[in-house]
Amino acid sequence: WAERSCVAGATCDGVNNVWVVAQCNNDAIPGQVRLPNMSTNMYASMTGGCTSSEGCTITQQNYIDFLYGSLSAINTNVWPNSVDQVINWWDAITSWTQTGDSIPYANFNDWLHFVFDANSNGR
Repeated sequence: WAERSCVAGATCDGVNNVWVVAQCNNDAIPGQVRLPNMSTNMYASMTGGCTSSEGCTITQQNYIDFLYGSLSAINTNVWPNSVDQVINWWDAITSWTQTGDSIPYANFNDWLHFVFDANSNGR
């Protein structure tokens, strides 16, 4: 979880889908729960530059900026239909993490490792 496009893709298309594609390209990639933790540099890119994994949280606006910035970085022509769609993805993640309006590093990292589907609202 050090590639911006992979983390962004996981939030909208599902962690498992991103893992399956990655494993198709490299069968040495471990199962989802055994993947390395998200890099602190990746987290900093999501929190507006804050590198403290304990003192910073991802807000809805941070997530929106991160997602659209990630899409811009890969020069895609595929975009969400509306910001409401992006907010729905955010809501699914916060529903899983149960952390309110923002998400600390540990909870987002857990989501990357233990959720099966980005649209999952259950633990």
